[in-house]
Amino acid sequence: MAIVQTGATQTFTALGGANTGTVSTTITVPADAELALALWSGGGVAANFFSGGSMTFTKGGADTAMTSVTGGDADGFSWCCGYFYLTLPDTGSNKTLKWDWSGTGTADANSMCTLSFWKGLDTTSPVRASGAGQNTTNTPYTTGSISGATGDLAIAGVGAFSTGAGSVNTWSNLTSVTQTTSGSAFSALATGSPSGASTYAASTDTNLADGSIVVATFKVAASTFVPPEFVDWHDGYFDPELVSY
Repeated sequence: MAIVQTGATQTFTALGGANTGTVSTTITVPADAELALALWSGGGVAANFFSGGSMTFTKGGADTAMTSVTGGDADGFSWCCGYFYLTLPDTGSNKTLKWDWSGTGTADANSMCTLSFWKGLDTTSPVRASGAGQNTTNTPYTTGSISGATGDLAIAGVGAFSTGAGSVNTWSNLTSVTQTTSGSAFSALATGSPSGASTYAASTDTNLADGSIVVATFKVAASTFVPPEFVDWHDGYFDPELVSY
């Protein structure tokens, strides 16, 4: 078993200009999704402007607070990355993602949100560790050392100010999943497979200036193991219906 993305990455652009708002009310969540991950790329107005606020997603038929991974907006006057996740979201059509930022300020008008869904993780205690890093001038955007274990999936979000069609060209311990530029906002999603503590980075770029990276290592779901002495065989074949415990 491994943690993998399910469904397509969804990107919503030009979301700034308000302290509270709705990303979309028509989001479709795959039937097998176990995690919703929302990344916000935007220019802030104060330290912890995004992480000190909130994003909500539909769970149990109601707007439910997502967990914030902090650090991507520690310097709120540079371009930032907000990082939010929620386990076991409602699946199906017409789900809603909203924001409510700290204080009364508004994000840059070019802000964008990237939404993805994942499965195969420990839904009770999903995150092993997390970290973030900002650079107020240019790449690299680098984290400190973040704990990880074999089977974990490191999921990284990058938010950056773009001076043109932006891209992260090289990564450290990560592989790009998707990259999007909209106006002056750039957003990227990347993953890595740690076997221990690692440092992660968006290392080099085209047309990116100040920005940040946020990474969380998600724990894989525990596998079900049946010791051989408890396996029941039927007509020479293993029959899971006849397993004894």
